[in-house]
Amino acid sequence: MKQSTVLSRPIAQRGLTLWELMISLALLVVLYSVALPAFSQMLQHARQGAAVEQMQGLLALARIEAVTRRQQVSLCRSLDGEFCAGEARVGLSGNWPYALLFVDIERSRVFDPERDRLLRVATLPDIPVSWNRGDSLSYQPDGTVSGGSNGTFRIRTARGDRVESLVISLAGRVRRERSQMTPDELALEP
Repeated sequence: MKQSTVLSRPIAQRGLTLWELMISLALLVVLYSVALPAFSQMLQHARQGAAVEQMQGLLALARIEAVTRRQQVSLCRSLDGEFCAGEARVGLSGNWPYALLFVDIERSRVFDPERDRLLRVATLPDIPVSWNRGDSLSYQPDGTVSGGSNGTFRIRTARGDRVESLVISLAGRVRRERSQMTPDELALEP
């Protein structure tokens, strides 16, 4: 009887060795630690940009409605989306989680559901928004803003490293500015 000789072939390698796996994981950890903060910062800037655009749109709508209706239109800070959060006309207001836009029949700058006509309830992104002229602002029938001087909405990133400002002139025009906040400015913000 003849014996057949079987030649053994090397078996193709499948999978990774332990060293290759450890090196791959180490590289992924390094990449992850570099990319995650940059991605987080990009998301914060995108949220800030959305808040700025939304607030700028509300201000434009308020001015257009005031001129079109020939009535005072007000925008106020709200904590619940139903009522204005305060009546202050000067000073730095706190955060604006909601904004109420309404035709202000009594010219009180505070929404009264029985008398005033609600035009819009805006939910602002979860990002710090402050206004340096109290809890509200009003556009007059000629498109101007009531008050003694220009006002500024400051919209910050959650980390507070960058601020975008919407400066509203007494003529009712909105100008957009971007800047970095100093630690002293951060301490003054609510």
